[in-house]
Amino acid sequence: ALGVNAENPPAYISSVAYGRQVYLKLSTNSHSTKVKAAFDAAVSGKSVSGDVELTNIIKNSSFKAVIYGGSAKDEVQIIDGNLGDLRDILKKGATFNRETPGVPIAYTTNFLKDNELAVIKNNSEYMETTSKAYTDGKINIDHSGGYV
Repeated sequence: ALGVNAENPPAYISSVAYGRQVYLKLSTNSHSTKVKAAFDAAVSGKSVSGDVELTNIIKNSSFKAVIYGGSAKDEVQIIDGNLGDLRDILKKGATFNRETPGVPIAYTTNFLKDNELAVIKNNSEYMETTSKAYTDGKINIDHSGGYV
């Protein structure tokens, strides 16, 4: 039933969190066990110049990012690029001011009757997909038919 009643008591918004959310998809064809280390270095800005394998993973990888909040002219940005540009994009708009405001990213509501917590809502949902590559293994094939 719609409206305010015993099953649907009134509530009020007690807090709102403002900021910026970045959803990042990193892609590579590398099968190296160092992919996570390469992506961590790319996101954090650590130098990988001394490690040829990490350098090649970063060079041959790409990313897509959706940035919600930040620059007022680009409230939502969708970016395609290479990992070398990633840190600059994340730094751009990271300082909140009149030109780069935060946006509402979460809120909390409380019940009016007793101030008890009603809902904590983050305005995002995501799905995480992972894969695992096995570099060695064993397969047994049992053929019991005849050959023609």
